Amino acid sequence: MTEKATFSLTNARIVTPERNFIGTVVVDGDIIVEITEKNDPNGIDLNGEWLVPGCIDIHSDYLEKELHPRPSASFPLPFAFHFMDQRAAACGLTTLFTAMSFSENPQLNRTYEGAIQKSRELDAVIGTGMIRHFIHSRLDPNSERVLEYFDAMKAIASLKLVVVNENIPGQRQFRLKDLIEKRAKMLEVSLEESERLLKEQIAEKSKVDKRPEIMEAFQGLLPIGSHDDTTIKQVEEANTYGASLSEMPTTIEAARKAKELGLWVCMGAPNYVR
Repeated sequence: MTEKATFSLTNARIVTPERNFIGTVVVDGDIIVEITEKNDPNGIDLNGEWLVPGCIDIHSDYLEKELHPRPSASFPLPFAFHFMDQRAAACGLTTLFTAMSFSENPQLNRTYEGAIQKSRELDAVIGTGMIRHFIHSRLDPNSERVLEYFDAMKAIASLKLVVVNENIPGQRQFRLKDLIEKRAKMLEVSLEESERLLKEQIAEKSKVDKRPEIMEAFQGLLPIGSHDDTTIKQVEEANTYGASLSEMPTTIEAARKAKELGLWVCMGAPNYVR
């Protein structure tokens, strides 16, 4: 077995929870053993570059962009994964959760079977990355079919986070008016046709709520979250169902209620800016 070396990174602008300063980080094998403001003449000189803790992205949609960079161009998943991994490392990420949508939406080319297949392919290549990779499942509670896939999901080794992602259009993140316009452009149909399709989807999905079954299936196995909480009532419901994470709340009231109830609160940059 090869012995892991001790080395130091010196003349770096080091970021700690309290402050940043020019100094040295000493590493023994893969463990940081010392952080000091002293310079090490024998260390690796970073010439004042920033040295920060690796970032964790718990919800990345980037794999889809690498798989389908253009509507008419698609690449094999191992190829797409390689470039996603390289880009993530270049951005300072050391752990990345790829969001996989477990839902049935033919208009957006999404199926449960497709999500399972992509997750299995991702499982097979995850160990080849430069950084740590896991799968974050966006699970649609407004579908009877979701119950059929719990066992297959549990068999995915890299699945480490389950987030309930209510899929009723116009209920959370996007206003119905904005969705009508967005879908019309995406599907290349009229605004009237887009509205008709969305209202059909709303009526169909509003009949079903499988959140209790989702919580029962994954409680104690994986962290469970609720996506795009907008109202206090939605946060309270998530808490009642056993969620420990409010992911990307869209209003300050929802974020404050989640904090008050002891849920973790995670925001994407657009949410934080708003």
